[in-house]
Amino acid sequence: MSLPIEGVVHTLEARPRAAAPPLPLTEREREQLLQLMKLRSTPQSVALRIQIVLRAAEGIANKVLARQLSTTLPTVLLWRERYQDGGLAGIVEDRPRSGRPKEISAEQEAAIVEFTLHSTPKDATHWSVRSMAKSLVPRACNASGKGITSNPIG
Repeated sequence: MSLPIEGVVHTLEARPRAAAPPLPLTEREREQLLQLMKLRSTPQSVALRIQIVLRAAEGIANKVLARQLSTTLPTVLLWRERYQDGGLAGIVEDRPRSGRPKEISAEQEAAIVEFTLHSTPKDATHWSVRSMAKSLVPRACNASGKGITSNPIG
């Protein structure tokens, strides 16, 4: 065990931190959040974010809040910050995620859904992933080299 050196801060010692200040929330914002949380169509992920914001506005410490909501401290900190930066839109709308971009347009996706809902495959009562893919993938080029497709999507 080493002796304490005067003027040196020991980083391993537990020092109490001041609790985060309550989130500023107007009565109108509180009402909007409560109404959104009551909707059956609100996803659970958004409901958790709303609970974080509402309880943070009450002044509940972040660690206590994380424990009460069975989530992590980084999650609480993330959604507090997003609400402070973007308001209601900051917690309701997800930011774009990294990864490979979509290879089909919204119109093609809508056409696939429409095709699926209003047609049935040959010799079957419903579409499987394989039968749908086989039906929608463009056919190979013919002997002349011109692209021929029987794809209803285009």
